[in-house]
Amino acid sequence: MAAILPNPADLDAFSAFGTFRQPEDLRPQPLIERKEWPRALLLNAAPSLRYSDHVIGQGPAFYEKACAMHVEGIVSKRIGAPYTPGNRGLWRKVKCLNQHSEACRHGAERGDLPP
Repeated sequence: MAAILPNPADLDAFSAFGTFRQPEDLRPQPLIERKEWPRALLLNAAPSLRYSDHVIGQGPAFYEKACAMHVEGIVSKRIGAPYTPGNRGLWRKVKCLNQHSEACRHGAERGDLPP
């Protein structure tokens, strides 16, 4: 899991989706197969380009690790589903709680914050 979730301080930028010209239309293929093309493409790429691998199973542990790293959250997708625009129940984004905001809100409720 550490290889998939590197130290955020080591990241200079985050990759965009679908920025490379694909050899064919991969949208009808299952997600697990669509991910093979960019993985192969980035095998010998510069270290600044990273392939975002996937984790099958271990969702709660993966979520806890992501939140401990103070990232926004995780996205879970159905590996056998073709690409479909929008969320048709094929993926779910689970955000980590913003602990700083929660602390501020609770502090305000108790009256601990200065005026």
